Amino acid sequence: MARVWNEHGGEPVNEGERRVVARLAKELPDEFVIIPSIQIPYRFGDVQEMDAIVLTPFAVVVVEIKDYSGRVVFEEQRHIVNNEERPNPIRRNGIRARQLKGKLRDASGGLEWAWVTDQVVLAREPKELLIDEAVVSKVTTLGQAARRLADPQEMLPPHVRRQPLDVDAVLQALRIHGQQRERTETYGGYTTTALIERTDEGRLYEAYEQLDVERKPVLLRVHVIDRFLSPDEQETARNRAMKGYEALHHLRDKVGGVPQVVGPTARFPTEAGDIVIISPLDTGTSLADLADTRAQ
Repeated sequence: MARVWNEHGGEPVNEGERRVVARLAKELPDEFVIIPSIQIPYRFGDVQEMDAIVLTPFAVVVVEIKDYSGRVVFEEQRHIVNNEERPNPIRRNGIRARQLKGKLRDASGGLEWAWVTDQVVLAREPKELLIDEAVVSKVTTLGQAARRLADPQEMLPPHVRRQPLDVDAVLQALRIHGQQRERTETYGGYTTTALIERTDEGRLYEAYEQLDVERKPVLLRVHVIDRFLSPDEQETARNRAMKGYEALHHLRDKVGGVPQVVGPTARFPTEAGDIVIISPLDTGTSLADLADTRAQ
């Protein structure tokens, strides 16, 4: 039975994550370590939230957990759930793994050669699951997850020589840099699922609309209004955030016939006086980028 390391106080945020962590803890060998629900801060306000990290004797594995039903398609460039295109979790999880590799290397010279890889684990068996051959090594079902994670031939590329992982050094690095994931928050009719970025101006979350039974992800940006500003200055900051939304929303209407253009769809104030802006979470061109291009 694997050890669950939880000095950061991380807890699975939904039933799918609980199911996967419990199953992996039960089925992985004793020398494996599972780190649930951890947040890693990076420079310039970037934050990566990870559903779980699995430390094997030969690699660090960043685990993204998805709890899908219905028809699910994983392709090299696209990800489709119930006939709707979604952000590709394989690509995003690969970015998390590369960033974590850099963090571990900087934390300890002994981790310079540690192999860091990634896996998407499905918390349940979808009704229909199609995985392109190009990415079949990056996605596994819960029933096969422990077997795959424990097999170095599946987790290491042929050109990588297997080296023992200094598990204690990794835990020490995470003890210094890791922290508990942000708790789920509710804004209007939206619930957050992951913190993407935190800056002095506010926070950017992945979220879903509570009335959406499929929980299609959206971007939720909170423009935080500084409480130390005067009432007039606070109102000016709110108006600035509102006008920024209105400009992009107007531009979206004007280019409505252009495919793959992504812009904000809703905005509202919170009880604390901050401004929330909702945008689709998509792989297309953002309206902010389009506006910058037109201004040049």
